[in-house]
Amino acid sequence: MLPENRGPGGARQYGFDNDDMCDYVMFCDADDRIMPFAVEFLYTYTKGANADVGMSEILHERKNGISDILENGENSTWLHGKIYRCDYLRQNNIRFNEQLRVNEDGNFNTLVFGLTEKIKMINVVTYMWCDYQESLTRKDTKAFAKRGNWQFLHGSITAVETLLTKKELDNDYYFQLIPSYYSSYQGIRGVDGEYGTCRDDLRRFFQIPNVRKILTNKSLLGQLSDKITVFRRIDKTPYYFEQSFPDWILEFSGIDIRNLE
Repeated sequence: MLPENRGPGGARQYGFDNDDMCDYVMFCDADDRIMPFAVEFLYTYTKGANADVGMSEILHERKNGISDILENGENSTWLHGKIYRCDYLRQNNIRFNEQLRVNEDGNFNTLVFGLTEKIKMINVVTYMWCDYQESLTRKDTKAFAKRGNWQFLHGSITAVETLLTKKELDNDYYFQLIPSYYSSYQGIRGVDGEYGTCRDDLRRFFQIPNVRKILTNKSLLGQLSDKITVFRRIDKTPYYFEQSFPDWILEFSGIDIRNLE
């Protein structure tokens, strides 16, 4: 048992650091479920492919018992339904950031998927993300969204900075990041205190040369614009952003994408 509360990431890291018997590791939240065959499927197929990571589909339970399936391309942020090769994590010093008390899996998986191409996709549901109303993410969804957004931004951007010390990232990678950063920031825009720390993270992100190249190239900017949404849903209710995408870009990069020559 941990002598102090280190958050979900700290608890997982403690368990990982104190076990050297396993060649692969999985994680499951206490209020979720794994399917009876999950361990066998994930381990057998991932190890058989000599992959560093195996990822499956997730059954996302919602209110009134209605569920939907998050396929492989939709669930790379979460730990759910995944298995990781232990030596791969250790060799690349991939650890949970214990400063993040929510969305710590986003930081972890940004590093995991950014440092390997040996990923096994398994088109089977192995994990149920349960609709437990007293959970951290569902007890107060609006408050969690605010707290989670800044920690997602901080965790993801610091992970990207770590990746850039090891490899170059292509445009497609940034095409995924920039829309999610825009959407996440709108949920905490105008809020001070700890939420405001991600503003410095965003300013650093927009100084990355390849990001600035995208923002100053009309063709690349057009590809990026197709991925931008102007609202988020919380409890099925759409909330439209007050700040436009061009104004957000101008605020953090100093580039006016409306007036490119």
